[in-house]
Amino acid sequence: MIDVPTPPPPPVPLSRANAALTTARRQRAEWLIGLDSGLVNPMELIAHSAVDSGRALRRLTLRQVLIAQPRWGATRAGEVLTLLHAFTHAQVEIPALTVGWLVDNRATGARFVAWFDVTAIDREDPPWPGYPLHGRPTDRDRSAPPDSSGGTPW
Repeated sequence: MIDVPTPPPPPVPLSRANAALTTARRQRAEWLIGLDSGLVNPMELIAHSAVDSGRALRRLTLRQVLIAQPRWGATRAGEVLTLLHAFTHAQVEIPALTVGWLVDNRATGARFVAWFDVTAIDREDPPWPGYPLHGRPTDRDRSAPPDSSGGTPW
């Protein structure tokens, strides 16, 4: 008998691939708009990404998910993602943390616990003195930390 290699499957037509890409982008945009308007929360988005119909949501970065929420900015999202990265000992860089990484079956439990922990942070203190009436101080404007040598300041 002669082993004849099986031919590769026929390529997907470009129009079909482009239609799938457009549908995936639209689904991601709709869910981000839903987060922004408060119609859905991040846990609903993450849960939906675990089913086949929500597979496109796995490409969203966790930074996009956090920033899309009301009252979340880049600074707060960065702090949360830094904590998440530290808690999970992730092997990927912070910008590569995606919804797909979070729902990965290999470490879902530990990653979800860390996600719940870091997103439940409720800041009681304002982010800087005078917030929100005064702008964020620059590094020059911030007072130096008190000297902890034990001596008097004069």
